[in-house]
Amino acid sequence: MPLYFKRGNIADVRSDALVVPTSHSMSVRRDRESVDSLVFSLADEQIEKELITSGGCETGKAKIFPSHGLPCKHLIYTVGPRWRGGDYGEENFLRSCYKECFALAKSAECESVSFPLIASGGYGVPKEIAVEVAVSTLKELVANEDITVYLVLYDDESERIGNKYAAQLKELVGEPFRRKPDVWACIPDRDESDLRSPLPERRRSVERKPNVSYSSSYLRRPTSEFLTTRRESERASFIGNSLFDLSDEVKDLDESFTDMLIRKISERDMKNSDCYKRANIDKKLFSKIISNVHYKPKKTTAVAFAVALELSLEETEELLRKAGFALSKSQVFDKIVTFFIKQGNYNIFEINEALFMYDQSLLGSV
Repeated sequence: MPLYFKRGNIADVRSDALVVPTSHSMSVRRDRESVDSLVFSLADEQIEKELITSGGCETGKAKIFPSHGLPCKHLIYTVGPRWRGGDYGEENFLRSCYKECFALAKSAECESVSFPLIASGGYGVPKEIAVEVAVSTLKELVANEDITVYLVLYDDESERIGNKYAAQLKELVGEPFRRKPDVWACIPDRDESDLRSPLPERRRSVERKPNVSYSSSYLRRPTSEFLTTRRESERASFIGNSLFDLSDEVKDLDESFTDMLIRKISERDMKNSDCYKRANIDKKLFSKIISNVHYKPKKTTAVAFAVALELSLEETEELLRKAGFALSKSQVFDKIVTFFIKQGNYNIFEINEALFMYDQSLLGSV
């Protein structure tokens, strides 16, 4: 199942289970900003009683609890290693944290689980090492399991994603940037005060010129009944006109996206399961695509399949055209994808790390 990167607060991610780093005593800590202190502030008081009586937790291990008022179903607490230079098995303990939490989520029949970057805060594991361990471990865990995994990163942590190709990408598309959406910029040629007024109070007015007399019929807008009748008349005229007979144009359609996808899977002697796993695509979505010859995927989905099938740049562009898309030199997403395909690098997680660094949509993302 898919592995997704998300930027922000783990408590805002909707998943069946949330992973919460804690201490050996599993005591409630509110003295600093951390994932566990945030969860404690949102959960009800019962969580403290359960943690106190739980008997603590060892480094690299994990324990599962009810959600206690949070929108998830389960809270999974784990104890990460304190960084002591890297010579005391810190990376192995860290990998164990992810594996133990994943196993608990699986045993609880969770369909999704969200991880923070374990031990990268107060326990001092360097961000680059924490990211590398998290991504490589989770990538292996999701390969053959039906659980969707989210790795949730704060901004300073997310800057470490994609470092392997950072220099080359910066030369190709410039420095990473993250823009916050501007609500008003999305609605041009409107007065801001008018937009903030209640919708029923806004009226479309007719500009009246001085010294001109207007009849009531001029000011009256066409009724919906009139517009419906007119449209039906125009539609009937259009259909009946032999000049607009489109039957010859649409009877011989080109190969569809679904057809080409199935053909390429067969040509590469690949199993369907291998294809959608390599594409970071949900099994249900894959079934929906191959069962509908006219299915129109999102661009990220189409590119994900091109990467999974290891298509050349020309084949990738052909597959995208089947879905109504193209690769453009003016788009950051397209330039990054093109860069990796030209390099012959079809590791979808490394591509997603680079896309995440530039705040672009991820391949296979929902």
